[in-house]
Amino acid sequence: YREEHPFFRTHGINQFLKNNPVDLMVLESTYGNRDDSHIPFSDSVCMLEELLVEGIKKGDVLMGSFSVDRTPVLLYMINQIQKENPELANVPVYLDGGLAIQALNIYKDNESKFKCCWADIVPKTLRIIDGKTSRKNAQSDPTHKIIVATNGQYQGGSIVSWVMKLLPDPNATFIQSGYIAHPMGKQIFDAMYGDVISYSGLQMKVMAKR
Repeated sequence: YREEHPFFRTHGINQFLKNNPVDLMVLESTYGNRDDSHIPFSDSVCMLEELLVEGIKKGDVLMGSFSVDRTPVLLYMINQIQKENPELANVPVYLDGGLAIQALNIYKDNESKFKCCWADIVPKTLRIIDGKTSRKNAQSDPTHKIIVATNGQYQGGSIVSWVMKLLPDPNATFIQSGYIAHPMGKQIFDAMYGDVISYSGLQMKVMAKR
């Protein structure tokens, strides 16, 4: 739960807690012991915009994402950025991940239940990757693009193919969209430029900007 979710109606839970005494509350929180983990949503959008503008000038931008909730929020952020920034307005946005696509369709089918409409969530330049053939076509396209791929830990799913394609590319940019705990994904962002890491059974040189 977060009160500032960009398009979920949160039904005033903060006000409910203020008006109703609570003896015991059990919370799941990945960042529960940190004070700096949840910056205002608008600040997150601005930070993402800066990274996208810088990255897309050089080459492709890869963002690993969790299929449910995180992917729609990232697409929403990209969409708002594209509407305001002419440098990014026509940049293709690829979504690669079967579960993420299914989850996204839930928003489309239940549009009336959210704070914003479908057109606010989905970038107009969105392109869906629905299999190996369309992924191969996207990877061979020289046009600079934004790729949102699953999974967020970078250790499985459709993102593995993109990492193997882009990690050795000095013109590519990787953006970390959330906390990465899995060693396979964590090493990508911990490695220094030019380091060689073992990824998905291969030795790979880390050349992309992260």
